[in-house]
Amino acid sequence: MDGKPIHQKVGERRLLMKKIKRFSKIKIPVLWKFIIMYLLISMLIIAALTPIYYKVLELSKLSYLADVEYSFKKNGVSMQNTLKRAYEISTQMDESPYYVKLKLMHPGDSPLLLYSKLYMSHKYFLKQMATFDDIDEAFLYLPNSYTIFGKKRVFDSAAEYFNFDVIYRDYSPDEILQWMSDMNERFKILPATLAKVHGGVQKSYLTIVMSRPGDSAITGVLLSEETLLNQFNISNLPVGSFLYITDKDNKVLFSYGYDDKEPLTGNLGKAEYDDTTFSVLKTTIAIPGCNITLGIPDYHFEEMYLPLKKMIYKYICVAMGIGILFSILFALNNYIPIKKLASIPLKNGFFKEKDTANEYSYINKFMESCSSEIKKLKTDILNMENTLRTNMLIKLLYGMVNSKDEYALVSKLIPQVNSPFRIALFEVKCQSESQNADYIGYIAYDKIQTLFPGKFMHVQLNNDKVAMIFADTEDNLKELKKLFITANQELYGFGISLNAGISDRFENKDEINKAFFHAQSSLTAAENNGLNFYSYDLIKQSQAPKLIDFYGIQKLYGLIIARNKEAVEETIKEITRKLIFGGANSKHEVIEVFCLIRFVIASVIADTELEIDDFSIIEFREDESIDVLFKSLCKNALAVMEAFESKKRNANKELKERIMKYIENNFADPDIYADSIAEKFNISRNYVYNLVREETGKSLNDYIEHLRMKRAIDLLKSTNMLVSDISAECGYNSTNTFYKVFKKVFNVSPSTFRSGLHESHLTVESLNSNR
Repeated sequence: MDGKPIHQKVGERRLLMKKIKRFSKIKIPVLWKFIIMYLLISMLIIAALTPIYYKVLELSKLSYLADVEYSFKKNGVSMQNTLKRAYEISTQMDESPYYVKLKLMHPGDSPLLLYSKLYMSHKYFLKQMATFDDIDEAFLYLPNSYTIFGKKRVFDSAAEYFNFDVIYRDYSPDEILQWMSDMNERFKILPATLAKVHGGVQKSYLTIVMSRPGDSAITGVLLSEETLLNQFNISNLPVGSFLYITDKDNKVLFSYGYDDKEPLTGNLGKAEYDDTTFSVLKTTIAIPGCNITLGIPDYHFEEMYLPLKKMIYKYICVAMGIGILFSILFALNNYIPIKKLASIPLKNGFFKEKDTANEYSYINKFMESCSSEIKKLKTDILNMENTLRTNMLIKLLYGMVNSKDEYALVSKLIPQVNSPFRIALFEVKCQSESQNADYIGYIAYDKIQTLFPGKFMHVQLNNDKVAMIFADTEDNLKELKKLFITANQELYGFGISLNAGISDRFENKDEINKAFFHAQSSLTAAENNGLNFYSYDLIKQSQAPKLIDFYGIQKLYGLIIARNKEAVEETIKEITRKLIFGGANSKHEVIEVFCLIRFVIASVIADTELEIDDFSIIEFREDESIDVLFKSLCKNALAVMEAFESKKRNANKELKERIMKYIENNFADPDIYADSIAEKFNISRNYVYNLVREETGKSLNDYIEHLRMKRAIDLLKSTNMLVSDISAECGYNSTNTFYKVFKKVFNVSPSTFRSGLHESHLTVESLNSNR
């Protein structure tokens, strides 16, 4: 109780009711009603568009990062495969008998044996390295014999290699060799350091050395900064991005755009570095056991989507400006009432019944128009969602979804992945080649869209391929096959048919790429078996243990290249024996083995640059026995080996002729030495020494001296040139040196020879006989 009398409380309540009644009778002008309504609608539109706008920005950023991450990891796998192939070089080198013997040799063994095996092994090494275009330098170090192979030359002393071909600025040859000899693991990485390779410009190189367990040989690979950046497409990434490589101990081995000595720690999805926020990606390379980290600055996304922001702001400002303009026009027109507002469309014939039309019918018309715009907006949003769903399914099929955020989005957009699922792949076939592929693809996809309900989510990959994901249930499989038959029947009139391949059952959304591969395999099997509908279940049922070791067949390539006749014959005989007495699973397996061996022989012909038309390689004939077929293949392999051997002999003969011709044409060059000749022809200097002695019976220096003296005598006898000019003409930098050599060879000076002895028809040969 507040102590007030009852009549006073009643009076206050009546006074309050009068005020409320008076306020409710206040009339708000039509103009203000219009302005208030306009502002409310504008605010609602802006409030609806703003979250959509920011969601679009977020999805665009996620999509960009997903594409970058896919490319980044793909490049990492490519680099790992390259290093894995380099790691296996020593294994492949074991196929060369010269190399196997070379590994067992020591520095004190016969030089002649050492050089011959070095030469033959280096040739085989260069063959293995021919396919390595994405590394700057590779070497193979043999600690036992202290020899080393490089991409350009072979060295009988490993220290010479690090003195001439690869020169580190901060490490001496002895330090590098000591570092390699201390290997207690399979891989070892030298942090990026400046070095000169093959006399080029000094660059920063990352050095990786590898050694197989139980093998003394050490393989080394050098990757320049430029090669590493090209490997990961840094030039295509935003300005300000960084990349660094760390070893398993988290030590930075190489960095670009990243100056800290310690790597980033914590959650690598987002990281702060140099007062900038980065989106950080990471991948691991098993060989040689290092991590690669990539950072993309977030300000790149702000700059990338700045035009979109400006466009949105511009539209909002224009819309509000137009609204304000209309409000002012209404105000200038004497606070135009709603009825007068309704007369505008009435006069312009918007309504058929002009006499009965009023402001209320106009408002209804306006609200209907708003409703249609809202429906249109909903349709546009639905189309955007369908487009996003389609794009996400395509990325899933091709294995391009990696982040947790994307997988979370996949679970919402594609509910089929939340339960066991299968992938179906349809291929569109047309009966006539004259039919337009785009038109055929459109007709087929339109029919699939019409027949298959939403639980079979589909996407068109190209004109002749349609992929589909659906929950793996017995009813769905039956319905799929039934609708597939119906689609084929209805498309028959257009001259179109469909083939279908169905994947195995999968349960995890990250296995969609594998399911897609299964569907492709099933589609191929359908075509091979003359069927139009094939499930991966049938492939699993038809698979049986292989009688033949196909990896062993592939080794035939190396045996043929190595020209190991006995091993080739024995391998093919063993395969024939297994096929005849082991009981091949099917005729198809015999054909498969035959075609594989034939392919190996054809590959050797192509890789050794022989002419395939020179060989009558046998084709598979069903009327021939297995024994006859494979004996013919063996003859083909031996013929290829013989042709390759002949070609190598001719190539060596041609090389020898070119080297001797080069020496005869350039003996007057003061800088002609074994090293310069070896570098020009990409051979070792020992090969030059041995070649000249084999061809002339003289050492290289003696032969060059012989050619110079012969030229000197010709000039002394046939010209009046000064001795100093003759000395320079013959390749001597000093006249005194020329005098000494001439006197040593002929026991007379050049002047004495010119003054009288030439009358006795003195020649190089006659003087040499007096030496």
